[in-house]
Amino acid sequence: MDRGNTRLIMFVGLGVLALLLGALTAWMVTRNTAPESAPGQAPPSASTDGPQDGGTLMVGLPMDPANVNPIVAPYAIGGWVVDLVNPGLVRRKVGEDGLSYEPALAESWEWSDDGMALTYTLRGDLSWEDGAPVTSADVVFTYDLIADPDVASNWQSDAAGIDRVEQDGARKVTFHFKEPRNPVLQQGMTIRGIVPKHVLGGAERSGLRAHPYGRNPVSSGPFRVASWKTDERIILEPNPKAPKDWRPHLDRIVLRIIPEPSTRRMAHLKGEIDMDPAVEPANVADYRDAEHMRIVPLKAAGMLYIGFNQKVPTWRDPKLRTALTYATDVQTLIDKVYTRDGKVMAQPCVSTIAPTLSGWHADEIEPLPYDLDKAKALLDEAGWEDKGGIRVKDGKKLRFTIMYPKGGAAERDLLVLLQSQWSKLGAEVDLESVDGGMFASRAREKRYDTMLWAFGNNPKVDPTIIWGTGEPYNWFAYSNPRVDELLATARTSQDMDQAKAAIRELQEVIYADQPVTFLVWVDDNMVIHDRFKDVQHDTFNKLLHAERWWVPASERVY
Repeated sequence: MDRGNTRLIMFVGLGVLALLLGALTAWMVTRNTAPESAPGQAPPSASTDGPQDGGTLMVGLPMDPANVNPIVAPYAIGGWVVDLVNPGLVRRKVGEDGLSYEPALAESWEWSDDGMALTYTLRGDLSWEDGAPVTSADVVFTYDLIADPDVASNWQSDAAGIDRVEQDGARKVTFHFKEPRNPVLQQGMTIRGIVPKHVLGGAERSGLRAHPYGRNPVSSGPFRVASWKTDERIILEPNPKAPKDWRPHLDRIVLRIIPEPSTRRMAHLKGEIDMDPAVEPANVADYRDAEHMRIVPLKAAGMLYIGFNQKVPTWRDPKLRTALTYATDVQTLIDKVYTRDGKVMAQPCVSTIAPTLSGWHADEIEPLPYDLDKAKALLDEAGWEDKGGIRVKDGKKLRFTIMYPKGGAAERDLLVLLQSQWSKLGAEVDLESVDGGMFASRAREKRYDTMLWAFGNNPKVDPTIIWGTGEPYNWFAYSNPRVDELLATARTSQDMDQAKAAIRELQEVIYADQPVTFLVWVDDNMVIHDRFKDVQHDTFNKLLHAERWWVPASERVY
């Protein structure tokens, strides 16, 4: 998932989706509370003295990222590491004017007059961790990998919009596009992390997901992966080959894998970790009066849905899918799972376009109400007979399994409630918790009945990878020609009003089809100890510019 796009792919509450897909309201980082600031990005926390070198940041991750090869990394949470280890030519930047880009490996760029070509000039002081220079050949190689169907990159749809990538010497590279687009979307196809040709040039492309590079990358960024112990910890240290202005102040960042939210909470309150990027709604109150803790809330950070695998014949019937949506009491889910001490941290959901995206979100869609009688009537029409409280069709019970990733207490609570609600319709629902790597594999290969998953709030509004026919995150095998037409209109139109109208209609068509049962948009909360200075976060990365973060010598713990 575009991890913006996709916290696309970061699972809400697990720190997933973040993987992710809109102008996200962010808050200024302050002690314990955070007044509203510019949308999309929290500015650095205030510091009175200059940065000091040294110290360690301990982060409690809700899941193991599994793979940080930027070509195939499955989760947005892995993208935080990618951004620090294998950055792209530019980084996404969320500000008051929406999404823009800032230099990373490229020091500058220039558009052709017709907007059909974009030329980047790389910095002249870049080298890989092993000493080899970073060149435009690496960029061409990276996008060749992304375009190769044998690789099955998450970003193959980006490459589909690029006609060719041309190298001009060691430091210049030009992207030639197939069609005109909104410049933000056009440039968005060129932002992926760059990988070294001299390391991966001989790798078997169909096996790139399993290649050791995924856990032992060669850095071109401010940090390097010093060690990785699966499901335990990842240690990032400064990359000695990084340009001087990218050299981190911190000696290391330790990413401890702590899936259980209550365990992360206890570790944080005991001082064993400094930062929890994915605080469960039930635990936010624990930090409000905690000494030296900053709570950073992000409104409508990600959405949750139940996806129906239409490779399974049962789920091709829209009446069945719609019946389950009518049988879903979303308000009860919000009240019982996402409301604490009178604070509501979720809202009903009708699409993967965030409600914070004015003009893009289809405000006119009325969510289907909770109506068990209507749900039962639809099942009757679809041929599912009530046999003593259990629905049966062609001798087969309405029994299915919801697959979901391990780790999120809120999501588990939500599923237990949903299981109970759908049982009133006559459905027998089993729950299957699967570790992150296996979940992504089974979802991609469509080896499941239904699944709980999420997408994040993305200021770059292009949901093609989710809803387009055959796209990499269309994990439920949904296909609608009108949706594909609207996606093409939104992508190619340089008239923003036309693009917004297409996206709004797209949401209406999808909601009418009910390929998924949309559940809730959930607010996100992260907590960090206030001894860390110049801390930044945005929609896409909870470790944004971590090379600039620092801790005063007098306040170091590790």
